Amino acid sequence: MALVGLGLLAFTILISSTFKSVGAAGDLMNALPEAFRVVVKAQGGFPTTATGYLAVGYRDPVFVVMITASMIAVASGALAREIERGTIFLILARPLNRYTFLLAKLTALVVALVALILMSLSGTTIGVAINDIESVDFANLGLVLVNAFMVGISVGGYSLLVSALCSEVNRAISLSAGFTVVFFFLDFLATLWSSVAFLGPVSVFHYYDPLSIVETGKLPILDISVLGIVAILGFLCAGIIFQRKDLAG
Repeated sequence: MALVGLGLLAFTILISSTFKSVGAAGDLMNALPEAFRVVVKAQGGFPTTATGYLAVGYRDPVFVVMITASMIAVASGALAREIERGTIFLILARPLNRYTFLLAKLTALVVALVALILMSLSGTTIGVAINDIESVDFANLGLVLVNAFMVGISVGGYSLLVSALCSEVNRAISLSAGFTVVFFFLDFLATLWSSVAFLGPVSVFHYYDPLSIVETGKLPILDISVLGIVAILGFLCAGIIFQRKDLAG
């Protein structure tokens, strides 16, 4: 997680450092293939403002992969790894309720995600400072990162559910990663082709549009609510399954 945090710090500094040479040249960015613009949800055109450019960077596949992969790794291994190694028996041999154990794992997941989000914000702040970029609205960027947090926690929610269902960590990670890849491509296809637009709401990435947040200056309550529901349902179902799971089997 420390390495991922440093990677996010470096990546966000890099994005900030490219604004004056690349981002301010709107024609150059708009010349990129439409498929790439769809991936970062800038199909209407790349913004030429510093805040908009930095917000689009938070939708870059590198940023998204680093956040979601971290959540998959932590959540998928939270239960399955303990069961596979047999350490769960030593832990639960103590006077410890299963829900308490699960809550501790959930707390670690949230703390890790908050740390990654803060590292991203720190990288942007450092990059803006060292490159002397003016007129950056950090309030709006903060709203974008709140949305990014909710995407991460929703991925963690269904990954923890998969972890509760599995007894092998590799299988749990593979299934969680598979779901995430499918969600990402569903969002891509739904945005690129109007004929399959109805598939968009199925994906958690459908509810993450940084550029829209910057343009409106508001946090999308519906998007946050849907992502929150996905996370809560994942955590609750994981708790119920783990509570009833026959670990000896």
